[in-house]
Amino acid sequence: MMMSSYIKKNYNQKITLDILSEKFGVSKCEISRNFKKHVGASFVEYINTIRVTEAQSLISCTTASFVDIAVSVGFESLSRFGKVFKQISSMTPTEYKNYIKNMVDILCFLK
Repeated sequence: MMMSSYIKKNYNQKITLDILSEKFGVSKCEISRNFKKHVGASFVEYINTIRVTEAQSLISCTTASFVDIAVSVGFESLSRFGKVFKQISSMTPTEYKNYIKNMVDILCFLK
């Protein structure tokens, strides 16, 4: 699906059904229907999953602030980032950062 490639490359930009509809010449309803059918998730679920996955990587590998990470992956507010992150990860960004730190500590201890 060309749209999913476009979203994966531009997830950190503002992407809406209106933008996709105009760019690909397909109705918003058709986009929504096709996402659910072919991807197994709604458009919003799909883009949020991509954004949270990238945020998890940044949390694990950088010392960037949550605000900087949220903005860099395409969230317009820290509160929205936190809410979506928890929905998808079942933990807050802080809990995730602590979880990763604890895992690294355990692995270092086991060496």
